Amino acid sequence: MALSLTDAQKHLTDMDGRIGMLDNRLLDAERRLSNVEGALHAEVLRATSMDADLKELLVEIRNKNPITEFFTENWKYIAIWIVISTGGDITKLLQTLSSVKGI
Repeated sequence: MALSLTDAQKHLTDMDGRIGMLDNRLLDAERRLSNVEGALHAEVLRATSMDADLKELLVEIRNKNPITEFFTENWKYIAIWIVISTGGDITKLLQTLSSVKGI
């Protein structure tokens, strides 16, 4: 069963069309893959940046002691409250505090 010349040309034309279609599909798949790779690279950079930010925040949180900060900021009021609660003389405390420089 031999093919005629026109049948062979028709078959080659069909094959060329299929190959062209496959080339187009391959180019489209490569373009999509390139887009996915670019997006993945961007996400990796974002995750790396977030990781560094989180590590920095954790170090900052570890270095802070909320109890120490509270007492450092409010020690005068705490001292006054203690003196009043124990029935002490508030004027003596105020005189002592006023004699200390920087208060």
